[in-house]
Amino acid sequence: MFRKYFSFILGALLLLMVASPALAKSKESKDDKESKKEHKIFATHNWVEEKIEESLSSFQLFYQGLVARLDNLDEVLASLLDKNDQQDQYVLQLEEQVGGLETRIASLESLHPSTPGTATVVLADNVPQPFTSQLIDVSGYSNIAISASSSDYIEKYVIHYTDNPDNPLIEQTVVWCLGGTCPETTLPILSQYYRFSIDLAANGLVTATAELTN
Repeated sequence: MFRKYFSFILGALLLLMVASPALAKSKESKDDKESKKEHKIFATHNWVEEKIEESLSSFQLFYQGLVARLDNLDEVLASLLDKNDQQDQYVLQLEEQVGGLETRIASLESLHPSTPGTATVVLADNVPQPFTSQLIDVSGYSNIAISASSSDYIEKYVIHYTDNPDNPLIEQTVVWCLGGTCPETTLPILSQYYRFSIDLAANGLVTATAELTN
């Protein structure tokens, strides 16, 4: 009976000796896993905090840069508005100067009226003789060039002038013609009004023009 119990105790001891290293190893492995797990959790929390701090720092730098750019844009805008005001004042000054120049030009033009370039006046248009044209106003011109012709025959025509239609006319020249054509004659203008006339020394229809020049 004692042998039986002794054998049982001996077997139990052997079994315990065999199982103890495995249990110890299993416990050690479990402890290591718990330790690693705790270490891993602790490391992840620190990493998150570091990333948050990095993000906050980056955002702070971005915000500061944005504020600086907005301040710079405000300065640029203020400068542009100031320049715009200066340009408006300059434009007003130019408009005032232009208005003054226009007034001065109008004043000068009133003292010295502009003279026209050239003009052509029809004195007679296929009219029978004798014929006397209306007085023509030649103000502003220096010379008068007269051309005359007849469909048949013209001997001469006469040019008169005056400074007043109510005053007697003064003869400036008599132009002699040959056949139906008269030579073109240029005369200096001596007064304000001129007149073209032909007498009975002509046949057919007479045409005459005057070109006024400076």
